[in-house]
Amino acid sequence: MAKAWKSLFLVIGLALTHSAALATMLMSGVGAPLTAAPSYQGRGDIVPGALADWGLRPYTAAFSGNIANVCDQATGLTCANVTAAAGVVTFPTISGVACNNTTNICIIKTLFDQVGNGCAAGANCDQTTIPAGSRFSITEWPVLVMPGASNGCTDSTKPCMSGNGGQCFQTSNNITYAQPFSYVAVYSASGASDIIAPSTTNLQLRPIPASTLIQQYAGGSPKDVAATSGTHYSVQAVYADATSASSISINAVTSTSTGIGTSGATAEKLGMFGSIPCSSMAGTISEVTIYPFTLTSTQITNLNANDHSSQGWGTF
Repeated sequence: MAKAWKSLFLVIGLALTHSAALATMLMSGVGAPLTAAPSYQGRGDIVPGALADWGLRPYTAAFSGNIANVCDQATGLTCANVTAAAGVVTFPTISGVACNNTTNICIIKTLFDQVGNGCAAGANCDQTTIPAGSRFSITEWPVLVMPGASNGCTDSTKPCMSGNGGQCFQTSNNITYAQPFSYVAVYSASGASDIIAPSTTNLQLRPIPASTLIQQYAGGSPKDVAATSGTHYSVQAVYADATSASSISINAVTSTSTGIGTSGATAEKLGMFGSIPCSSMAGTISEVTIYPFTLTSTQITNLNANDHSSQGWGTF
């Protein structure tokens, strides 16, 4: 009997010792489960609440659907959608051949607003080259630049949209937004015009490469910040002049811009790459987002970091 009790105590002792050792290992990280690789995060995961978002990556990890409609460069008549799901973008084939940068160049007919309802009466804010039933010449359709060596995008693993000075988009529906609001964009410019602007109101985010600057303007005194021609930038432009909170940040360097004016957009079309009619910015755009509020310094820092990450627009 004594021997049986001794065996039982030995088993209990070993179990307690093993449990304590296991707990120590887990607390110290030894033997802990491997940490999963970080999942995709878009701008909407970093700062939710956008009025509209257009670009060649998903606005959020949860987004699933079409992000662009692209067509053959020769006629603009054979088209297919660029889609996204679970943070992954899938590019189509046109006439049985994948879009590429040499033998089957694709042009962009429509950029779908991934937020979905920011225009008048809850309508979509898709930007297109065939607004209101009309049709821009296909020479005015921005080019889809595919990932590839020396592609001119933020890095060779990322896509972008390219214009040479005569391309633009236009929303089919009117949009209204008042200050405070914020523009967020990734761009590179070699010629002047607007990254994004309404069709009639002086409310621009405008590179002027010949003067090595980017300009923020809302009807007052323009704010000019140094920006080199051909260099890629993540820019966050806050328009909040009524509270003296306007600012512009490029690649994490922030400047105050009080005095730029208090204008907003009122029931008008909106376009990327240039004012309407087309007077395009020569260069590339990867993504543009409008937030209907003042971005905080922390949000600006986090958006810039996301733009420069592998989940965003990579190394630039």
